Amino acid sequence: MRKKNVSVVALILIAQISIGRCRQMASSQRSQGLEEQKERERCPSARDLPSSNEHDARAQKPIRAEMTLSEWAAGSRLGGSKEGYGNAWQLEARKHWKSDAFTDPNDFDTSETFRFLVHSFRIKSELWNYRNPDRIMNVIHHEHATSRLKLIKTPEESMGKRLLSISVVDQSHLHIFHECAGWIIEVKPSAIFATAQTDMALTNAYADKLLRVARSKECFAVLCGGDGSKGKSICDELRAHLLDKNEKFPIVSPEELLRHTKNDGYFPYNEIAVMGTSPEDMSQPKVVGVLFGVPEYLRRGSEGDCAALQSDLRSKAQQLGIPIVQLRAPSQPVVTSQPTVENNEREDEDQRDEILTLEKKIARLEALQKRSPKNPSIGPVIENLRKQLSALKG
Repeated sequence: MRKKNVSVVALILIAQISIGRCRQMASSQRSQGLEEQKERERCPSARDLPSSNEHDARAQKPIRAEMTLSEWAAGSRLGGSKEGYGNAWQLEARKHWKSDAFTDPNDFDTSETFRFLVHSFRIKSELWNYRNPDRIMNVIHHEHATSRLKLIKTPEESMGKRLLSISVVDQSHLHIFHECAGWIIEVKPSAIFATAQTDMALTNAYADKLLRVARSKECFAVLCGGDGSKGKSICDELRAHLLDKNEKFPIVSPEELLRHTKNDGYFPYNEIAVMGTSPEDMSQPKVVGVLFGVPEYLRRGSEGDCAALQSDLRSKAQQLGIPIVQLRAPSQPVVTSQPTVENNEREDEDQRDEILTLEKKIARLEALQKRSPKNPSIGPVIENLRKQLSALKG
C-alpha cells in the first residue's frame, strides 16, 4: 500500500514539475512574442527585407540610430571623395527654409509682397470622372484619380508617404505646376534635399516603399543603415536619387531660388525635393491654405477638370477652416508658356510630358553610369536621349 502511495506522490511531483516547466516556457514564449511584436510595430517587416547592395554599402558611412536621414545623406556621396559633403547646405542653406520665411495665407494681401510653398495638383486636358476611380479603365488615369482623391481627403497623411515636388511662389513668380491649384504647406527644413530653378524631373515614387514602413526615427536607422549596419535595399534607390538631385541642384535659399526662376519656357516654375516625412522628428507637411493659380495661365482644355478640382478644394478648405488664396495676373504682361495658337494646347502638353519622361530616363541612366562606369553601352544611349531632348526643346 505504501509503495502505491509513493508512486502516486512521485507521479504528482513529476506532473507539477512538468506543468511548472510548461508555464515557464509559455511565459518565455509570450515574452519573446511581445518583443517581436514590438519590433514589428517599431519597424514592420524590416527583418524580411534584403540588405543594402554591396556598392551602396561601401559608398555610405554607417549611421547611428539617433542620426537623422538628412545627416546620413549628407555623409554619403555614392563613391565620391568629398569629405563633409552636405554640411554647408544642411547647416546654412536649410535654415533659410523655416516657416517664418513664408507668408501666413491668413494675412495674404495681393497688394503686398508674399511667398508661399505650394504642392500642386496634376490637371488633365479633359473632364474626367476622378471621383469614381473604380469606373476608370485606363490604368494611368485610375492611378492619378486615386492619388488625387487621397491628396484631397487626407492631404497631410498622403503627402507624408511620398517624395514631394514643391514650388515656391511670390508676387513676381506666379506659375505653378499645371497652373490650377495646390495646397499651401509648411515643411521642416530637414525634409528639403534639393532645389531647382526649373523642373528637376524628380521621381516621386522612389520614397513610397520606405515611407510606408518607416514610422519612427529608429526605423529610419534600421532601414537606411543604423548602428553600423548596411541598412536595407529599400533605401538604396531613394538614397541614390536624392544624392544625385542634390549634386545637380544644391539647396539654396528661397530668395536665390526665386531670383533664378524664369517666368517663361516649358517649365516656368521651380521644384523643391521634399521628403514627405521629416527624419528629424517624423513630422509631415502642415496644410495651412489652398492656392488657386492664375486663371489666364491655365492651358485651354483643362478648364473643366480644374473647376471640378477647385470645387472639391473649396469644400475641403471650409472643412479644415483654412483660407483660399487666388493668384491674379500682374498688371504688366507676364511672359508665359501658353501657346499663341489655340490648336496647340494639347500638343504642347504632350511635348512637356515627353520632355519630362526623357529627363527622367537620362537621370536614371546617369545614376546607373556612376555605379557602373565601365559599362560601355550606357553612354551612347544617354547621348541619343540627350539629342532627342534637345530637339524637343528646340
